[in-house]
Amino acid sequence: MREVPLETVLELLIDHRGKTPKKLGGDFTEAGVPAISAIHVKNGRINWNERYRYVSEEMFERWMPEKTKRGDVLLTSEAPLGEVAQVPGDDPLVLSQRLFGLRGKEGVLDSTYLRYFLQSEIGQKRLLANESGSTVSGIRQALLRQVLVPLPPFAAQQGVAATLGAFDDLIQTNRDLAADLEHLLFAIVDRCAVDAPRTPFGDLAWRAVERSSVNEMSAGETYLGLEHFGVDGEGLIGRGTVDGINSPSLRFKSGDILYGKLRPYFRKVARPGFSGVCSAEAWVLRAKEGHAQAVVHAVVNSPQFSVVAMAGNSGTKMPRADWDHIAKFEVPDLRDVLSDEDVAALDTLWAAACDLRADNEALTRQRDELLPLLMSGRVRVSELEGVA
Repeated sequence: MREVPLETVLELLIDHRGKTPKKLGGDFTEAGVPAISAIHVKNGRINWNERYRYVSEEMFERWMPEKTKRGDVLLTSEAPLGEVAQVPGDDPLVLSQRLFGLRGKEGVLDSTYLRYFLQSEIGQKRLLANESGSTVSGIRQALLRQVLVPLPPFAAQQGVAATLGAFDDLIQTNRDLAADLEHLLFAIVDRCAVDAPRTPFGDLAWRAVERSSVNEMSAGETYLGLEHFGVDGEGLIGRGTVDGINSPSLRFKSGDILYGKLRPYFRKVARPGFSGVCSAEAWVLRAKEGHAQAVVHAVVNSPQFSVVAMAGNSGTKMPRADWDHIAKFEVPDLRDVLSDEDVAALDTLWAAACDLRADNEALTRQRDELLPLLMSGRVRVSELEGVA
């Protein structure tokens, strides 16, 4: 398969690294055109929960003489280098700091194919091979333009993009359905909590603190760092292995709720359907006898929980929630409010949501294993009918 420098197959490259509204004679606003930066691009998607920033229409016109459109590829240039996503629509969007915007030439380079190439192992290696910098490493535009891209015929690129996109579409459908089930669970708990007595959170749930030192971990064992936790209660969004982990961790089991105590305003939560080890910056939470794990799940995902966690935090630049403080937080005691049938219904909703997220784990692994095979040409799209 022939390979060509990226710059020869691009229609557009937007590079606004370091550009700010102050340099353009203005400032961010409370509403208007959304501004996206590297902080929003994670795990192949745009996550707006990290931070909301806007600019005025006038600022947008000054900032973005070249507009984005649906399908354009977003690539983080540093901190970290190599995160990729695509612009979801044609609505006005400002590309802010540490971010490239890329668009393939019509009929030459399919932008979705480019997105998956940049996410692939070979694409990531080629980006990292061109990084520079001492304090913060990244890639300069000149070197990004020279990155070699494997270029099969355009129709073959579209086939690769469609196949991998089918996985991502199903993953997104599962994610949306899981979120709907969880929102229904939260609504039921909120309704039942109106007249319920209160109890300290520490009476509802306990922390599992089984530590695992580096020499107790098994090679390839599942590891969840805070980067694998969803933001704003979204759930599990990825996982890794203990290979290269050199810090103590906590053991968790299937069904546990993991809450990131570092910077609790992000509300980082994971609900693994498997066992493994996780960052010691997380709480491993389990319902106490007589309480439902689904209720613990609903409480931890409530905005009030994060507010209380922040109110009792320790630290300034990197605040951490304090267990002694959060354990005193008064939460609904639903033991006398919920019937056995109610508890069973909540557990069913929660289990169904967890199953969907577990399905997504399997789909993600399949997609990630397939990606380098398709990119290298070792597997052809015609051989994969019915896989996704």
